[in-house]
Amino acid sequence: MAFFERIADILKANINDMIDKAEDPVKMVKQLIIEMEGQVDEATRALGQAMGSQKVAAKELADAKAKVADWNDKAKLALKNGDEALARKALDIKVGLEGQVDQLQASYDGITAQVDKLKDQVQTMKMKLDEARARQNVLIARAKMAEASTVARFLLCL
Repeated sequence: MAFFERIADILKANINDMIDKAEDPVKMVKQLIIEMEGQVDEATRALGQAMGSQKVAAKELADAKAKVADWNDKAKLALKNGDEALARKALDIKVGLEGQVDQLQASYDGITAQVDKLKDQVQTMKMKLDEARARQNVLIARAKMAEASTVARFLLCL
């Protein structure tokens, strides 16, 4: 049994060595950067959608606040004209709309928090992408230097 285990270990070692030789760090970094660019694009799209939702929520909130102000004015006008019943109805409607304003405000605040978080995440991802590109350039330079060094050593041996 030990004989077969040793053969299996040797085969594994040889396979791992072949895989290591096949891996090109420059190509791996390029692939990583391509994947990171895709993630940044996806996050940027998500940010755009969130910002669109934020604008819609802001408009709905502004419209609701305008309705509250309008019903408040109607209540004042009815009271000025001496129609207390109409003024109470207008105030009841105003109170109902104020509840909607509170809900819309909470929704808007939540969306704004998400947009801010997404902006931070996209910015962080872009910074990491820039760092990866810088590392890629360093790695390419090192690989070229190693290749030149190998060629120089080979030529000196001749």
